[in-house]
Amino acid sequence: MKKICVLLILLIASVAKADDISQYKFYATDNFRDDQQPKFAAYIKNGDPCIQVKNLTTHKEVRFCQITKGINLADDPNIYPFDINFSGHRLYFFVAAYWADQACTIELSNMTISCELKNKPKKEEDVKAEHQKAVKKNEVVIPPAVKHIEFGNVKEAEGLFRLILNNSEMNPCFTIEHYSTSLFDGPTNIKHVCSAINKTDDSIIDLIGKDGNWWFENFNWQGNNLAFEINAMGGNYKCELPLPFTEQSEALCVR
Repeated sequence: MKKICVLLILLIASVAKADDISQYKFYATDNFRDDQQPKFAAYIKNGDPCIQVKNLTTHKEVRFCQITKGINLADDPNIYPFDINFSGHRLYFFVAAYWADQACTIELSNMTISCELKNKPKKEEDVKAEHQKAVKKNEVVIPPAVKHIEFGNVKEAEGLFRLILNNSEMNPCFTIEHYSTSLFDGPTNIKHVCSAINKTDDSIIDLIGKDGNWWFENFNWQGNNLAFEINAMGGNYKCELPLPFTEQSEALCVR
C-alpha cells in the first residue's frame, strides 16, 4: 500500500510538472466559448521559438519553424511570431523579420503554412488611385461667382491678407480677409467691400445695383494700403483701403 501511494505521488508530480504554465510563452485554443470543446491548440514553449500546433482529437502535433525559404524562427532570436490567433479553420500570425515582416497562415485541416510580405508593395494603379482620392479630398472648390483669389502682405500688419474678387455681373463686391497668425487658425478679420467714399465730396460710390457695368479692378499692394480702381461710367476712380482694416474702415477714392 505504501508503494502504491509513493507511485501515485510521483505520477501526480510528473503530470503537474508537464502541465506547468511557466513552461509556455504562449498558449491558445480554437474554442471561443466556454461551452465549446477545443479541437486545436497552438503554443510556444520557453527556449523554443517555433510555433507548435496540436490536433486535440488525433493528437497529431506539428512544429513550425521554417516560415519561408529564407526565414527560420530557430535561426535568429530577432525573428519571432506575434499576434497569433485562431479564426475559422486557420491559425493566423505575423513574423517580425527585419525588413521583411511576414503575414502567415496555418491551414489546420492539413497542417500546412503559407506566408507573404506583411506590407506588400502597392500596385502603380493603386498608388495613382490613392493620389487622386487625396487630391479630390483637398480640392478647393471655387464658387462660380469668384473670379480671382490672391494673397498679399504689408509692413505694418502681421500675417497675410487674402483678396477674393468676384465676377461683377454676379457679385459686384470683393472680400478681403486678414490672417494675423496662420491660415489654419482662420481669418482674424473679414470685410466685404461693395462701396467706397469719394474724397472730393464725401459721396458714396456704391457698386450694388449697377448690373455689372461698374466693377473693381487693378488691385495691388502699395505700402500699407490695398490700392485698386473702380471702373465707372464716365471715368475710373483710384482708391485705397488702409491695412490692417477694421469693421469701420472705408476705401477712399479720387477721380
